[in-house]
Amino acid sequence: MVGRGNACRMGTIESKIPPKGLLALVNPVMRLLLRSPLHFLVSGFMMLLDFRGRKSGRRFLVTVSYHMVDGVPTAFTGAPWLRNLRGDAPLEIVFRGQRRKARVEIVDDPDRVAAAVHRVLSEIGPSNASKFAFKVTGELPPVAPVREALAGRSMVRVRFE
Repeated sequence: MVGRGNACRMGTIESKIPPKGLLALVNPVMRLLLRSPLHFLVSGFMMLLDFRGRKSGRRFLVTVSYHMVDGVPTAFTGAPWLRNLRGDAPLEIVFRGQRRKARVEIVDDPDRVAAAVHRVLSEIGPSNASKFAFKVTGELPPVAPVREALAGRSMVRVRFE
């Protein structure tokens, strides 16, 4: 029998998307910072997407956190603006201080998205999960609970031109 102090406890994961009010304050600062000479302060984990709405033609400047997955800048989101990037839509990305033309691959398969997020969280550690709008309590759980926490999120993989 295993004593209480030695019991193996599976951690938990939950989605922790910041409140809209906080994003409304932080995103303009991040957009400015990512386009400035001081971009190095945040460009190791944030990038700026610049694209037009498919129907409205409205310009979107969206800051997202990213992680390198198989050498590809990858973000995870369920935000409504994502629909504007479907169908190989062109965009520009400010990535590590440089503006570059790009396209994105959007992956909706929950198993692939969960496996990628699990891998990222394994690499960066559960304490850094907030960079991707998650909260991990205890040890990183297996992939299945991660898949549940990801409900509605897609994986956005950047392909530079």
